[in-house]
This record gives sequence, structure tokens and C-alpha cells, in this order.
Amino acid sequence: MKQLDRFRGTLVGLAIGECLGVATEGMARSEVRTRFGVLRELRGAAATHAGEIANQARCLAESMVARGEYDPDDALQRLVAWSFSSQGVLSQDVTNRTLAKVASGMIWEHASSLTYWESGGKTTGIHVVGRCAPLALLYAQHPDQNIAATYSSARLTHYDRMWSWAAVTLNLIISALISGNSVNDSLKLIVDHMDEYDVPVPVLERLSQLEASSFIQPSTMAFDALEAAIVCLLRTDSAESALVEAINLGGASKATGAVCGALAGAAHGLSSLPDRWWQRFEEVEAFVDLADRLCSLASDAS
Repeated sequence: MKQLDRFRGTLVGLAIGECLGVATEGMARSEVRTRFGVLRELRGAAATHAGEIANQARCLAESMVARGEYDPDDALQRLVAWSFSSQGVLSQDVTNRTLAKVASGMIWEHASSLTYWESGGKTTGIHVVGRCAPLALLYAQHPDQNIAATYSSARLTHYDRMWSWAAVTLNLIISALISGNSVNDSLKLIVDHMDEYDVPVPVLERLSQLEASSFIQPSTMAFDALEAAIVCLLRTDSAESALVEAINLGGASKATGAVCGALAGAAHGLSSLPDRWWQRFEEVEAFVDLADRLCSLASDAS
């Protein structure tokens, strides 16, 4: 039952973390303190519904549940459909720009690379990292499949391989946490495992140096929100305190909150998230159901 609780915590935590970050998105830390003191609650009607990151993760999870495995073509079509739905047309970030090209008939490899070069070889949009989290659940006991599927999934919209390795990093940590490892042990495990792959050297250096006292500056760049979320988890001893720490950083707080929520949920489980949060989240049952079905699929694959 503990594993099921952590599966649920990962998906619900991701969605709620993004919702919590709505109120502080784009603010400086000083501005957050002035306006809220310490923000601990969901603020506003928009914060009770799944945001962009959670909706993209739901597309991926629904695809895996329907297909019984990661199917990149099916996942891509679901993302395209979402992007053109009333919920999906929320921003003109890298994901939506790439998906628009796919919808016009361009194959994803060309669409992804064209968006990358249109952006001057430097793309942002941390959504892709959190979006890939459901793969960490399906392949929790199969790290090589986790790496391959996650890398592929990120590349569907983000050509820059740094984004893929950021997503891989998150998913390997989630899988390690689900198995009961501490955050520090999870970091060591994934650094050792990723050393076997052609990972950009700065990635492993940055991960191996992370600790509770690390300076964090969340942004929309590949590893910033991820590192901020990891450090928030290292500094705290509960899912609630980790998420409160993350969203009060300001900056890219929706992304930091989503990634931290997935990590905190994997480490502590849905049962550790305050009732006052998830009971206000309108789509909690849908995310719990997807987590349950992914848990069943993962058990069958073990």
C-alpha cells in the first residue's frame, strides 16, 4: 500500500504543486514575503484546476494506461489534441509551438528541431520536465526503460538534449524515492547510473554537488527549477514543508512547485499532503485513478 500511496502522491503532488505556485509566479522572493508573508494555501479559482504541466502529464499517463506502455505516437497525438483544446491554448511556449507544427503535418523530429533553431538554439519551458513524470511510475523498477522512454518523450517537443536529461534526472529520482530511498541516496544512485550514459558532464557535476545549503534560483531553464525542487526537499522533512519552501521562492514557481510536488509525493505519499490542498483540487480523483492504473501496470511488468 505504501507504493500505491507514493504513486498517487507523485501525480497529485505534481498537480497541486503547480496550483500552489500560481499565486507567486513571476514574483521576486521579497515581493512574495511582502504580499503573503509565507504562502501556505491555494489562492484563487484557477489554483483548484490542473495547470499546463499537470494536463500534459495527464495526457502522457492516459496514453500509457490506454496502450499499456509508452507509445510516443499516441502520446504525441494526445498532446496535440490537448494543445488545441480550451485548456491547452494557454501559452506560446516551446511545447505549444512544436505541437502546432506537428498539427500542420510536420513530423515531430523536424518540428522539434525547427522550434529549437527558431529560438536561436536556446529553448525554455520547464513544463516538459514535469510532464514526463508518469513514465517514472510505469518504469519504476526498470531504470534503463525509464531513461529511454523519458528521453524520447521530452524530445517530442524539446530538441535540446539538456531538457531530456533534466526530465530523465527527475524520473530516476522519483523512481528511487518510490522504492524507499532517501533524497541523498537517490541522488547518489542516479549519478552512478547516469555515468554509464552519454550525459553532458555539467549535469552530473551539478547533481553531485547539490545539498541543503545550495543556493537556488528557480527559472525556466533546463535544470534550475529541478535543482530548486530537489534542494527544497533536502531542506525539509515533509511534503507540505517542501512545497511551501518551493512556492515561496517566487520566479518560476508553478514549475518549481510541480516538480517539487512530484518529488515530495514520491518520497512521502499522497497521505502526507494536507487534506486542505488535495480536497480543494477539482481533478484529484482523475489523477488518483491514473496513478492506481499505472501502479497496476508497473506491478504486471515487474
